[in-house]
Amino acid sequence: MRKYIILGTCLAISGCASDDGSGSGDSTKQSTVVIGAILPDTGLNANPYMLQAAEMAFEQFNEALAGTSASRGLRFKLEKRDDQSEATTVKPLATELLGLGSPVLVTATSVTSMTVNNMNYVADSPAKVPVVCGSCTNMNLNNPDAAPTPATDAPGYQDLDNWLRRTTITASRHAETMFRDMFSRGSEGDGDLDGDGTVNVSIIAGDDRVAYTGELRSAQHPPNPDIVDYELLGVNPNTDPNTIDFAGLVAGAFDRVNADDPSKPKGPPDFIVNWVLPTLAVGVAKAYKQAGYTVPMLNSSSFRRAAILQTLGTMAEGQEGVSNLCWTADASGDNFAKAFAEETGADPAGYDSSVYDSMVVALLGTVKAALALDDPSKVTGPDVNVTLDQINDPAGTVVRTGTEEFKRAIEAIAAGKAINYEGASGPCDFDSVGNVKGDIAVYKVQNGKFVELRTYACTKDDACPLATK
Repeated sequence: MRKYIILGTCLAISGCASDDGSGSGDSTKQSTVVIGAILPDTGLNANPYMLQAAEMAFEQFNEALAGTSASRGLRFKLEKRDDQSEATTVKPLATELLGLGSPVLVTATSVTSMTVNNMNYVADSPAKVPVVCGSCTNMNLNNPDAAPTPATDAPGYQDLDNWLRRTTITASRHAETMFRDMFSRGSEGDGDLDGDGTVNVSIIAGDDRVAYTGELRSAQHPPNPDIVDYELLGVNPNTDPNTIDFAGLVAGAFDRVNADDPSKPKGPPDFIVNWVLPTLAVGVAKAYKQAGYTVPMLNSSSFRRAAILQTLGTMAEGQEGVSNLCWTADASGDNFAKAFAEETGADPAGYDSSVYDSMVVALLGTVKAALALDDPSKVTGPDVNVTLDQINDPAGTVVRTGTEEFKRAIEAIAAGKAINYEGASGPCDFDSVGNVKGDIAVYKVQNGKFVELRTYACTKDDACPLATK
């Protein structure tokens, strides 16, 4: 991956005379703004491809800044920190990055984003920093009615002052689509695959029941609820995968005891749902394949990762699931997918495109705020928090992904023109609380690749109709 080296002599002073990179030979005063990113490089949420997507967006954008005099010498310096997939690491990292002057923080997980955002609601010393998350799927984020445990996390989830934005849709939206697709299968179109009169669904999820009762149970709308029975096969999401009996866990779907209510009769499963973090999802999928089960197992969006395909190899074959689109079927998606494959050697998967977009959105907002100042290096978090809502003007110039498109965006911003960023994952149009809409795909692993079988068009229609090709 290409790396940017910014000369220390230019960083040590407020600016330096240099060619602006546009080929004009003009001398400009270069100013550098730190952009902070707190991403999971290690731990349960680690995903190297997702991190590479964020870095690629940053590199393309800095190339665009260097390629036009409209940037007025503005450059960015990426300061990336590993949250280790642990909430306890986040606050010190955020404090460090804010101390370096970052006017926005890019994140990739719900817990990290909530923890940073909670710092915006400290009464005596609020951080006042916008947060842009690329793969936050927690349904309680940006929810003014959220009542988490502990209650001290409520401000970070509720976000009443609108500091938090995300470029992906919620897991509950994924779950709604998964169940809808599930209940449309079978000869009667009600999900009863074996024709025994009951749709038995075994759900493997965290035994804290948060995902089960929140994301999953709230998403279940079967056409005939009287014939549907569920059970939770719980697993501690923080358990070392090497200590889990995955074979026994999956076999629980085929016993005759309903884990939720042992007094209820239980028939053979019509579906198994694998709704755990990627490190555990691999063990579940491997046990399922090794046992030779043929009942459909539907996976969450977290399963759709290039690293999982590499780990499972042929044992991933036939696995199904739901996720956001890996990239849009337009120039924005195509530009991103081509560049990503060239950069990483893999096709985009899972949240790669939405994490890419989170970085782009953060940089566009920062450019718009910075270029409005006499000294762009003085841009602040409150400045960027305003402009993040101004980069998707429906009447603005459409800009897409990649260096040349980012250059067009910078030039339009510098000229005082409105822009409308159309991202690799979708429109990235934030609503009043900082959420976006996005299409949802039903995928299947075929010949070692994630193949999108069906798409539900949720971006333009809240009813999420099945898209026609």
